Amino acid sequence: GETQALRRARGSGPDGLAGMAPVRETPHLRILRPFLGVPRARLTATLAARGHPWIEDPSNHDPRFARASLRRAQPAAALFAEESAGVSRARRDMRVAELAARAVALHPAGLGRVDGAMLAAADRAVARSLVARLIGAVGGRGYPPRRARLIGLVDAMVDGFSEDGRTLGGCTVYRAEERRFVVLREFSAIAPPVAFAAGTARVADWDGRFVVTGLPETGGELGALGQFVDSPAAVGMPRELRAALPRGAWRSLPAVSAGGEIWRCGLGGSLPPSGDGPMARFAPVLPLAGARFATGW
Repeated sequence: GETQALRRARGSGPDGLAGMAPVRETPHLRILRPFLGVPRARLTATLAARGHPWIEDPSNHDPRFARASLRRAQPAAALFAEESAGVSRARRDMRVAELAARAVALHPAGLGRVDGAMLAAADRAVARSLVARLIGAVGGRGYPPRRARLIGLVDAMVDGFSEDGRTLGGCTVYRAEERRFVVLREFSAIAPPVAFAAGTARVADWDGRFVVTGLPETGGELGALGQFVDSPAAVGMPRELRAALPRGAWRSLPAVSAGGEIWRCGLGGSLPPSGDGPMARFAPVLPLAGARFATGW
């Protein structure tokens, strides 16, 4: 209830107004919140009756925080009046996952393909939620894009926009063929390469999108392939693999520079490593639809 009130004040859309999600997926674990619908008084009374201690968050009573001020200003009953919105969100999440399974294909290179006709046939709120999550995943960010720009993009996709491409949330979206769109990482939005020292653990998270393993023990830099070379041929990427990727997608692939050599990271069966180079696994900060969604290209 408090989360809903705070987000309403910020003009959030349906997902934000649904409050805190009962299930949240991350690249490494699933967070479950089974007690969101249970009043705090009942939780504390249950713990007290069983002699079990609990931890109080000091910020809950700090007037500097908006949540604490809201709690003092409104009775608890009012804050939980929209509890059913959370149920609606759970149902919409399932509808988004179902649409994703039909309308979206993810590639291990960290990009997505969307069927615009299926978006057009779906409930518009569900379609917007799906595109927001796809952009969050491909863009490597832990939050969805701004609602106003998202609405404009989805409306254009439904109408089958023909311009060369649009950018949103660190992604480039363009129409690849009739009623089909590709969502790529925006190359210019990728941060400069990051250095890693000799002896660094051989696992690293990069760009909010990939987990990279097998880093050289000598140290070096981890970045986008296009930041190190002007052509994928420079690192021996076979022509058939280049042809299998959408235009310019190779530039945003993870790569390593070390000891005067450049390695493009392998991506499993879709793009084997160059020699004994590092491997990368697409594991975005904001998953598309969690464990309910199977990917394929």
